[in-house]
Amino acid sequence: MIDVILVEDHALVRKSLCLALSTASDICIIGEAVDGEMALEITTQLPAHVLLLDLSLPGISGAELIQKIHQQTPELAILMLSMESNPEIVNQMIAAGAAGYVTKGAKLDILIEGIRNVAGGGFFVDPILEPHLA
Repeated sequence: MIDVILVEDHALVRKSLCLALSTASDICIIGEAVDGEMALEITTQLPAHVLLLDLSLPGISGAELIQKIHQQTPELAILMLSMESNPEIVNQMIAAGAAGYVTKGAKLDILIEGIRNVAGGGFFVDPILEPHLA
């Protein structure tokens, strides 16, 4: 089982993701957070395999949050999930330590593939972004 913590500030999006990901028999959402501070707290309390992290959060977000999470929980794979598809921003998140990046416009099977890939120690980028990355 792949234990996932979901960090998303929009309640409807967060609940929809939980429901959608529940269709994958090997993925379990074990915790949720609505902002960067809560993400820092929950990742120390719940041992998870993957942190599914929205790029834009209230308070700490983006590269700074990735770096802080890596400092306190280096074994946690971080998969970014964002509306943002700007290659420069995607590259910044990867450089900060994200193990992958999926756009919110991706199909569910792409997100599930990304979660499985980073949980297994791999790297994953939404196929729509690959041609534009360095």
